[in-house]
Amino acid sequence: MADQDYSSKQLPTLPLDLTRHKLSLTLVWTTIVLANGILPIALYFALHYGTSLDLSMVLTVPTIVMSVPAIWQLWQRTHYLLTDLGGCRPLGMSSPTTKWSRSWSSFDYFQWNYIFGFVALTILISIGTSIPSLPATAVSLSVLMLYVCVELILIEVGICLNVSAPFRFSSLPKGAPLRPGVFIVAEDVVAVDGKQGGAWRQAWNDRYEADAELQSLCRTLDWVWGVSGLCVVAAIWGLAFATDSVDEEVAYAIGWGLPWVWGGIMAVLTTWMAKRMLRRQRTRLGSIDAGV
Repeated sequence: MADQDYSSKQLPTLPLDLTRHKLSLTLVWTTIVLANGILPIALYFALHYGTSLDLSMVLTVPTIVMSVPAIWQLWQRTHYLLTDLGGCRPLGMSSPTTKWSRSWSSFDYFQWNYIFGFVALTILISIGTSIPSLPATAVSLSVLMLYVCVELILIEVGICLNVSAPFRFSSLPKGAPLRPGVFIVAEDVVAVDGKQGGAWRQAWNDRYEADAELQSLCRTLDWVWGVSGLCVVAAIWGLAFATDSVDEEVAYAIGWGLPWVWGGIMAVLTTWMAKRMLRRQRTRLGSIDAGV
């Protein structure tokens, strides 16, 4: 799966029509933002000023609300990958569904990150609610951001240094040249959460190998997401622990709200950059990837 320089006339088509999934995508992301961004803030102020509950309980209730969709999504992804539903496992890792109990090694890279992030976030929030401490709870989500953004930047540094993959990254086998983190995330999320399965993984890898412009876009997005995310993390931590100049409740609201504002802005920017690239390619090639 080494990266190659192909003529633009040989670009494989991506089997994805986003116009058919707009409603489901909107519902999924609305639920995620509500449960993890808006509700923690709204519930805190409603419970703190509208009830006689102590601070520990006030911080615990939003945590329970947030955990419901997260646990459901984790269970769903785990089920899909263990049973290889729709052939959604990474390329080269499919096996009979009867061996699901032996298939934990068939998780994709996004799944392992999801599990680590879920456990880490649970621990951080538990510490913040048990103290209880608004600043400690406020930085919980940004710690997860820090992990993801550093990961993206480290992958790019590895690519610059021609480092081979130290272990399997989804469909990218150990020892192969590293690929951008954005590329890996897109492969995993569309294949499993988008239910496009192995056909998407194969087409996405084929397209990446043939499309120098896509390679450049993915690398650019790694840096844009990674560096901008670190700036947001620094701002949140500065506000959360600058207790002398910033009210703790303001820092709490910013700590839970700003990551989602940043994520929304970055999603719009990413979509714009991707569509601009596709428009250029359609100008050269005609009707390619019409639904993307």
